[in-house]
Amino acid sequence: MFRTINHHHVVILVDTHNFVQPWVASFLTLPASSTDPLQVMVDSGGVLECLRVCPKVPLCIEGHSFGEYLFVLGLNKADIVLGVQWLKQLGPVLTDYTTLMMTFSHLGH
Repeated sequence: MFRTINHHHVVILVDTHNFVQPWVASFLTLPASSTDPLQVMVDSGGVLECLRVCPKVPLCIEGHSFGEYLFVLGLNKADIVLGVQWLKQLGPVLTDYTTLMMTFSHLGH
């Protein structure tokens, strides 16, 4: 999947919330502000606390532009996690789990 922020390629995972690695937010000089603490349970069973959010990050996926709020959180394996906040703006999404592909319509394309 072709995906970029500020012309830099990033690895994206789709999950429940929108998150960005702290080092990615810093490298891309994304503005961040304080947010109410958000506690996130990770796969190891531990809990990480998120205290910062980057508002309306310009994200390009397969030629489609989105502006997403990304919570700053130390992640494993992905630069960015897109969650239901992103998915709900797409409307119906067809997911093929045998090929790990998602198909959706965005602005008529």
